[in-house]
Amino acid sequence: AASCGNAVYASIDIGSHTVRLLIARLDEGHVLEPLRLERRITRLARGFQTGGGLQHGSVRSTVEVVGEYADFSYTHLRAHETPEHLVCRLLLEK
Repeated sequence: AASCGNAVYASIDIGSHTVRLLIARLDEGHVLEPLRLERRITRLARGFQTGGGLQHGSVRSTVEVVGEYADFSYTHLRAHETPEHLVCRLLLEK
């Protein structure tokens, strides 16, 4: 069986006001080593309580940031992918 040690993972966290990206390598000891950390303030929930909904501009800027992070994450993950990691990724995606 293939070892998934040293695999690279990405996480995008969408909060009320901030979108965060973490790209990290999982080492053989199952410890995450951050390779890239980013944070962008999009203020998604600005005016939510007073207006009763999300503002179009805040939604648009959040979607743009998530799109950038997703594109970057995909490229970064594939750049670190070895044949063994490809097998692990395909098994995890099932």
